[in-house]
Amino acid sequence: MKEYTFRDHLQKLLKDPYFKELYELDQQKLEVVKKIIAYRIEHKMSQRQLAKQIGITQQHISKIENGEFSSMSTLQKVLLGIGFSVSIQAVPLTSKVINRSNKERNLPIADIYKHNANIRVPGWKRDIKRVVLKKGSFFVE
Repeated sequence: MKEYTFRDHLQKLLKDPYFKELYELDQQKLEVVKKIIAYRIEHKMSQRQLAKQIGITQQHISKIENGEFSSMSTLQKVLLGIGFSVSIQAVPLTSKVINRSNKERNLPIADIYKHNANIRVPGWKRDIKRVVLKKGSFFVE
């Protein structure tokens, strides 16, 4: 049996344009998170102290540091508070990414969860027995 490293696996996944777009977005989010954490470390601040300085809750800082950018206005407040700003761009996607995104958006997750059925998802190598929903994410078993 051949062993694969994480990097080997990642390189294989990055050949998929849809996965690559999601990965690059996560990388961008990671860079933002690094700046916030670096600022806190450099200024010897806790999340609570930074939150108080900016005028938001510690929970907001925690969510942002965990990559949850659900509120652009909160993210902008944090970045302005540490000397950065937010820049948003709308970038056109390739047709491969759009087609894959539309297919996945139409996947009946609620039906899968509700009926707990064994189903086949295109591109997956196994049947899905159960979908577990947790804080906006889902895990398949």
